[in-house]
Parts: sequence; C-alpha cells; structure tokens
Amino acid sequence: MAEKPQFFQPASINEIKSLLPRLTQNSRILSGGTDLIADRGALVGTDFYLSLCACDGLSEIRSDGKYVYIGATATHNEIANNPIVKEKLNALAMACECIGSRQIRNKGTIAGNIANASPAGDTLAPLFLFESEIEILCPERGGLLLPVDEVIIGPYKNSLSYNRIITSVRIPVPPAGTRSVYVKLGSRSRVTIAMIGLAISGVFMPDGSADNITAYVGAITGQPVKIPKADEILAGKKPGAAEKEAMAYAVFELIHKLTPLQFDRLYKEKAVRGVTYDGIEALYGAGADWGE
Repeated sequence: MAEKPQFFQPASINEIKSLLPRLTQNSRILSGGTDLIADRGALVGTDFYLSLCACDGLSEIRSDGKYVYIGATATHNEIANNPIVKEKLNALAMACECIGSRQIRNKGTIAGNIANASPAGDTLAPLFLFESEIEILCPERGGLLLPVDEVIIGPYKNSLSYNRIITSVRIPVPPAGTRSVYVKLGSRSRVTIAMIGLAISGVFMPDGSADNITAYVGAITGQPVKIPKADEILAGKKPGAAEKEAMAYAVFELIHKLTPLQFDRLYKEKAVRGVTYDGIEALYGAGADWGE
C-alpha cells in the first residue's frame, strides 16, 4: 500500500528553506492549487505537498520607484485590483481580470500561472512585454533572479527544478507616459481560455501618438512572441485602417509560421484581425481620431 503523502504549509520563508531538502521529483509545490485540481492525474504518486498559501509576506505587491514587486501568492484578483499595477502595468491588471471565473481569480496566483507555463496563460504575454524577472528560492544558491523567458521554456515546461520555488516577480517600472493593454480571443466572452492573447504598450505623446511600441502575442506557440514590426507600424502615428491591417498581418505571419496546424492554426489565422483591432483601439482609446 502506497504511503500517504505529507502536507506542509509553512508560515515563513525560513520554514520553506528548511523544507526544500525534503522535496523530490515526486513532490508538488502549491500556490493557489487551481492547475493541480484541474489535472487530477498529477496527484498520483505525489509524496510531499508544499503549500505556499500561508507564508507571511509572500502575497505583497509593492514598488520602490524602480521596480514593481509582486509576491508569488498574490492572486489574480489582488493583482487586477491593485492601484500600483493598474497605474504602471495595466496590461497585467487586464490579463489577471480576465482569467477564468471569479472563484479562480480569488485563488489562482501569478506564480502558479508562471510555473504551469500554459501557452494560454493570460499573464504570460504581459510579463514578457514588461521584461519581468522571476525571483527564485533554491537550496544551492539561496536566491536566484532569472528573466521570464528563461523560466518559461515551452508549453507546460519551466526551467525550475523540483526544489526551486518562485517567491516574487520583479518588473521594471515603465517610463512616464506609458500605456499598456491586454486583449484576448476566446471561445466565449468570459470564463474562456485564450486562443490568442495580445499585450501592447507605448509611450504616449501629448498629441495622442505613441513611440516605443512593444507588442507580444501569446497562445500561438510555447512562449509569448514579440511582434517585431509593431513599432515600425504604429510609432508616431494615430493608427488608421492601414496601420491596423498591417499589425493584423504581422500577427498573422507569426501564427502561420509558428502555430501547429492541430492547435487551431487555421481558425487563429482567420480570427487574428478582430483581436488585433481590439488591442490597438484599447491602447489608443475608443475616442481617438484614426482618420478612417
């Protein structure tokens, strides 16, 4: 008869450190636990559950003026409604606000979204957009800081070994005047998994145009992908029909090149126009004069 798995819920970082040597390849680290519940097969053979939910200070969201720090167990609802995130990292707030149901947003966490590394994870495109760094606790080095693109390495794959734990996300504060948005295409308007996720940012000028346009598209391959032509297409302009079409075609090209046929590539190619238009209109504001 298989031994009953052990469960620990440490109250401090020091307690977590003391438990790391006990973790094995069959151990499970829980934050909100929503992904684990959905994958019941992952429960088979587990020897050790380490829950981060009760760890003091691990859900804190703060800024020192240079960076925004989001604790590993900050929930999607906490991030979506946090004034610091909404002001400085609005695309991330928008992404968290549209994740799953209210119940999932109240329980699911940013660390879980990162560690699960689902291509459809809504927070991933904004985290890539903002050049986020992941703070990691590991027994051999103490603390480790890695760019998000070195943590998320493929569909449902991360670079964390079984005894490394995400403790927070560190995001550089964008320049003054930056606006950012996240929009997604799903099979429903709410409580839906992203088929395409689009995160865009730009530094806005007094005339309503923007420079330093950066855009990432998610849910088309294993990692969010930068749209290389975004700044060339949109910078210094109030985008009209030509710019919207050019951006939609740039995303279409990425989908055609990178998305496997079995992952709804044909549908995504046809649907990309609407989500791209939505992203541009959300970024520039519905009342903007696009000269159409």
